This record gives sequence, structure tokens and C-alpha cells, in this order.
Amino acid sequence: MYKYKVSTIYQALAAPVLGKGIGVIANYTIAEQLIEEGVKESFVNQTTQNLNKQITLRKKIWMQPKVLYSKAKESTNYQHDLSDQSAKYASITANIVLITGNDSTKTFRTECEKFSNAVRSDSLVVLENAGHYIQFDQVETVLKIIYSKSRSN
Repeated sequence: MYKYKVSTIYQALAAPVLGKGIGVIANYTIAEQLIEEGVKESFVNQTTQNLNKQITLRKKIWMQPKVLYSKAKESTNYQHDLSDQSAKYASITANIVLITGNDSTKTFRTECEKFSNAVRSDSLVVLENAGHYIQFDQVETVLKIIYSKSRSN
């Protein structure tokens, strides 16, 4: 069984009617700090300049109350969607390359390992020193994996 724990803030933001109001209040109180902390935690191998660009970009997008509300609604449905879809994983026959990081809290490594065990045609690659945004943290390595896989098919 795949598990996704919805944060308390997303549960509040997803509440019908009230959630949008909480989003407006959060926008002026805690959203900026939470976004900055989350981005710093999610990007591992970035220069200070690149990290600041990512923080600025994500604040611009995520600090909109409608975006906060939409993200919260999406997050509150992850578990239901996982339950529906995970039953079908064993029937996947496509050749899949799954790239994750060794830090399970940042990259959902444990869930990736479960998926890898369920799908018989995959290749699981676990990278050291990668955050949630592996494609930014390990650009060259990810490109080499993709290139290598495409050449072998």
C-alpha cells in the first residue's frame, strides 16, 4: 500500500469555501517562509544564485491564493489516486527508468522502491546527493541515464 500523508496546512487550505480564505491569509503570513524553506530543502546541489532564482520563481507562482488552494486540493486527493492506480502497476509492461535519490524524505525513495518491485520492466536508479528536484540537482547524470537507456532500446 502506498502512503501519502497530507500536511495539516494543505488539509486546511483544501477545505471547501474556508480554504480559499485561509489561502489569502496564508499568502500574507506564512506562505513566503514555507515556500522558501521547502525550496531550500528540495534543491540540494544548487549555487546560491540558482537557489535564489528557484525561490523567487516558486514564490511568484505559489503565493497566489488560487494556486495554494489548487495545490492543496490536489494533495488531499493523492492517497485516493494512489490507491486507484497502484492496483494497476503490475500490469505495466513499458520499459521504465525510475530515478530517485537516496534521501527518502526528499525524494519518496521508499515509494519508488515499492513501485520498482511492482513493475517488472523497470530500472531503478538511486542517486546520492539529490533532492526532490533530481533533474536540477543531477542534470548530467540524468541526461546520461536517459541517453544510455534510449541507445539500448
